[in-house]
Amino acid sequence: MVEGIYASAITNDIARRHSILLQDLFDRIVRFIVENVGKTFSTNTIVKFLKSERRALSVETIYSYLNWLEKAFVIFRCQRCDLQGKSVLKTHFF
Repeated sequence: MVEGIYASAITNDIARRHSILLQDLFDRIVRFIVENVGKTFSTNTIVKFLKSERRALSVETIYSYLNWLEKAFVIFRCQRCDLQGKSVLKTHFF
């Protein structure tokens, strides 16, 4: 049942609508996000990890993936409350 929901919401809605060519990497990123719900993460750390596995993906691509997941109501962006000063101006996705 969960696989059907995943296939319907993510594969059909997001991957086909935005013509994602690297479906395997997209699925791995979605899985990472779902498994780390409630934790902060950086797109740079995801890119560095993928590069260490000899898989290339840009930060902008990951931001696009996250934006598409957010627009499809698969994930929800939470604002951090513990930021002070100029650190509020830095880019934090979650």
